This record gives sequence, structure tokens and C-alpha cells, in this order.
Amino acid sequence: MKTNRSNLIWGIALILTGAASLANELGYLRGFSVFSWELIFAAASLLFLISYFFNGFQAWGWLFPASIFAALSGTMAVSGVAILAIWIPTIILGAVALPFLAAFLLNRSRMWALLLAFILGIIAFIPPLSTLLQGELLGAFIVGAIGLPFLAAWLVTPRAWWGIIPGGVMISIALMIALVPTLPNGASVPVMFAGWAVTFWLVWKRNGLAWARIPTGVMLTLTCIMLMVTSGLRNYWGYRLILAGIVLVFTSWVRRPKLEMN
Repeated sequence: MKTNRSNLIWGIALILTGAASLANELGYLRGFSVFSWELIFAAASLLFLISYFFNGFQAWGWLFPASIFAALSGTMAVSGVAILAIWIPTIILGAVALPFLAAFLLNRSRMWALLLAFILGIIAFIPPLSTLLQGELLGAFIVGAIGLPFLAAWLVTPRAWWGIIPGGVMISIALMIALVPTLPNGASVPVMFAGWAVTFWLVWKRNGLAWARIPTGVMLTLTCIMLMVTSGLRNYWGYRLILAGIVLVFTSWVRRPKLEMN
């Protein structure tokens, strides 16, 4: 019954479209204005959305044409306003991301859909943010945005333990880039290594993967080395000694499980 209703709607839509095309060819209709196309795209979006509801919520593929036609209608509406024109890529990419988000919400095992929705959604906001963020901050946002979907996958699905690795690595790099203008020469590099150490420590402690303690120790060592050789931190020996003491205290409280390459 749902299929028959969907066919009925699209049959009427095709008849009306064909009648309008025929009237245009015979000279009864003038060329369509921009506003007319806005209405046509909005109507097409509505028809696809109705078809989605008639075919059931799991038929999320119908949301692609529904959201894209809605985006086309919206972009035509704002294209004539200079201050809003920069949002056109955001509207279009956001429209493509929404069906993937719906696919994940309908079935939480579709982590690939969540990753795609995150990536497309974040890229969509890069053009307008480029007017607000400059230099290192924009670069930090882009790098961090790449890592966020993986971090979200790790937080939402325990089986996706691997997500914390690319997520933590990219977010640590983003933090390093963002701190470049505010810290002394090269002083942001130890922050990146410290972030990587925390990343593998979380893999070790939260997910019980003993092999992760090796990169954890390596990254902590690199953090200490970079603190010693970084030109902007050569005069901060007190801070280094405190950090070394914290590392020793931390390792004294940590159990040493049997090394298993899981």
C-alpha cells in the first residue's frame, strides 16, 4: 500500500511537470524566474520526503534527493545576498551529510555513516570559518576536524577502539598547531607528543590492550626529550624536573600487566 501511494504521488508530479513543459514549448508560459526554480526545487524536496515516509524510516536513501533539492532551493534563495553567499558550500555539503547521519541514528552499527556525516559536516563549515580564523587557527581546525569523527566512533562504540588512535593523533597535532603563535620557539612540539602518549595510554587502560604501553612509554620519553632540547624551553629546568618526577610517580603506581599482542 505504501508503494502504491508513492507511485500515485510521483505519477501526479510527472503529469504536472510534463504539462508545464508542454505549455512552455507552446508559448503559454514565460521563462521561469529564480523564485520559480526555488519553488520547483522545494516541491521536489517535499515529494522525496513524502516518498521517504511512505517507504518506511529505514529507506533512508530517499533522504538524499530530499535534502539535496532542499539545499538547491536554499542556495538559490541566498545566492543574491553577498553576505550569505559564502554559506552556499555549507548548505550543499550539509545536505549530503544529513542522510548519512540519519542512517547512523537508525542503526547504530553503521559507524561508517557517522564518520562520513562528521567529515562532510565539518568540511562544510570550513568556507565560512575561513573568514573568522586565520593562519594557524584555521589549519588547527581542519586537522582537528579530521580526528573528531574517529574520536566520536571510539566514544560511541566500544568495539571501535582503534578510533582513539587517529583521533588522538590528529587532535594532538591540531593542538600543537594552535599553540604555535602563543608558545616560545618549538615549545608546542612536546604538547603533541604528550597528546600521543595520552592517546596510547587510553588504549592501554580503557581497552585493556597491553601492547599500547610500549608506544605510551616511547611518547612520554619523546616528550621529555623535546622539553630538554626545545630552544624555547631551555630555561625552564624546574618545570622539567617536576614533569620527570610526575612521570616517575605515575609509573610507580601503574601495574605492569603481562605483554600480550592482542
